[in-house]
Amino acid sequence: MAIICWGNLAKSADDTTRVEQSIQHYVETHDENPNAHMGEDYALGVHRLQTVMDHVSGSVQFVHLAMDSQIGMSVFESLDGWTTVGWCYAGVFGASVSTNLAGVINPGYMITGSRAGSPFIRFDANPFFQTTVRLGQLFDCTYYVTAGDMKIDPDNNRGFGFKIVDDQLYAVWCDGVGEETELIQTVTAGDYCLRAYIDSTEEKIYFYVNGVLVHTESSIDTTGRSMQYFLYYAETDDEFNKGFSIKDWLFQQDR
Repeated sequence: MAIICWGNLAKSADDTTRVEQSIQHYVETHDENPNAHMGEDYALGVHRLQTVMDHVSGSVQFVHLAMDSQIGMSVFESLDGWTTVGWCYAGVFGASVSTNLAGVINPGYMITGSRAGSPFIRFDANPFFQTTVRLGQLFDCTYYVTAGDMKIDPDNNRGFGFKIVDDQLYAVWCDGVGEETELIQTVTAGDYCLRAYIDSTEEKIYFYVNGVLVHTESSIDTTGRSMQYFLYYAETDDEFNKGFSIKDWLFQQDR
């Protein structure tokens, strides 16, 4: 009885490709397809949508961090590197910024102190930030929490982030022409995790509050840049001290 090696058989009467070659080509094409297994209930699709990464705890090493990005983080154990005005205090997971007392209506703020050779916040470099703030005093006050400078240097304002006026929370952004805002929600006293990032390719800014996407701004000018990385700002229009607390800060953008 003859032994037939099916792998060497032609694929069909009209195609001399061997069955074995055809299978190999299919497997290679499948492996090179970035969308393989991405459908609903497929392995990679489920992996991407998981709330918590399904890696063994303690298995993600620093060597896997992006090498093409500038990365910064702080829990405000020190305000070295920040320029401060008003009442600004550091404490692990508990920095604060507030206006002056004694009836003097002056703003209080913390702004990153740029040095010669420091890189910029660049709207074309996919900048991202996340910070947690605790709001308490919410009337007769205005607060800014922004990447870039939105208040201190009016001639060079560039930035994006969040603005609180009394108990109204806004998305805010500025490319040097003048600030633009979008009302997000009413806020009450408590903690808020604020996140915003620019997708420079799509020319969009995404704004999140406590993990929920609350606004997307399209068609932004991605040529904007600021020498200041970040600003926490408080001002009031009465004689009482106003301010808020800050728990943490994360930042990333392309080099």
